[in-house]
Amino acid sequence: MFFDRFKFLCNVESTTPNGVGKILNISSGSITAWKKNKITPKTSTIQKIAAFFKVPQSFLLEEKPFTQWDKLKENKDNVLGALSSWINNEEYTQKVLNNINNDIDFINIVDTWIADITFTNNGEIHMNPRISQEAIQENADKLIPVIPEKVQKNKPVTEGDRLREENNELFDQLPTNKKQEALNYLRFLVEHQDQGKE
Repeated sequence: MFFDRFKFLCNVESTTPNGVGKILNISSGSITAWKKNKITPKTSTIQKIAAFFKVPQSFLLEEKPFTQWDKLKENKDNVLGALSSWINNEEYTQKVLNNINNDIDFINIVDTWIADITFTNNGEIHMNPRISQEAIQENADKLIPVIPEKVQKNKPVTEGDRLREENNELFDQLPTNKKQEALNYLRFLVEHQDQGKE
């Protein structure tokens, strides 16, 4: 159901459906209708929500390769193992796997690499990849841009850079309503930092 997928993404990002609704100008009445009446919103709303969470619309719509999302999630390690074996390019596989920090990253890896996936009753995984092995072996360097930018960025070189990056990541994890609170407190600290020295 659409609402379950939407709520799942909200949980990953430590926010709520109504919190996202406020940001995207979606009424709480619409969100309640999705939940109670099991209604799927119009295409433009789905596009907005997918863009907000940076996930493919197919995830929200329960389309391939996400028709069996619960099993995909439960078998995450096995799916990634099967994908690694299939890619058969150690350097490239490592770059892909290093990019998975949460379930949204996993969703995007699945969408990039897998056209369809099914699970048998005895636990076997049948995968239909989007990119052929030949294409990977012949074009590995050209495929590197498929990996999101955050994997390729340089590591911080100074303590200040490291702290800034760490705090940016923490700030991104805050729910929207707490971000303004955090900024106000930071401004207060900056404005009053010299008072203790007098």
